[in-house]
Amino acid sequence: MDFQLHRLQRLPSGRGIAAYYNNTCIINLNAPPGTANRAEREAFFNTELIDLIPHTPTDLIMAGDFNCVLSNLDCTGHRNSSRTLERLIQGLGLVDVWGASVNRQTYTHYAHTGAARLDRIYVTEDLRRQKQGMETIAAAFTDHLAVLLRMAMTTPFIHRGRGIWRMNISYLNDLPFKTR
Repeated sequence: MDFQLHRLQRLPSGRGIAAYYNNTCIINLNAPPGTANRAEREAFFNTELIDLIPHTPTDLIMAGDFNCVLSNLDCTGHRNSSRTLERLIQGLGLVDVWGASVNRQTYTHYAHTGAARLDRIYVTEDLRRQKQGMETIAAAFTDHLAVLLRMAMTTPFIHRGRGIWRMNISYLNDLPFKTR
């Protein structure tokens, strides 16, 4: 399968990147971490991240390490939340792919003070319907669990000629074909 991304755009800070697959915009981000950086994180969501968001309506996948939560269900212990991110998600019409009905006891970051689901994937409603599955997996390069989303993506089928080419299987028994 040919999976080509186009229209790549990076934030100067290195905290975000956007690319398009067909007409779907995919944004990956890493928000400033920690409660001490709350103001910096709010500014990131309010200004920097805006540069990656499409100006015209399109399907959107926004994923990454948000370094905050939007719900008490997404953490144990202290809730490090972001009102700016919450307004942004609502304004873009995005939904959390975990969904409200899924058991939210899955966290992506564990520390001695508690656990939190800092790493999330938000999508437009049309893309949520294409969700096939979701899970967290251990990743060697980080102290977070990676979030894996499986989606059924529609790809154009290119039909050439009268039909699809199929090899004549009788060649498999032909001695000259076998010896080449």
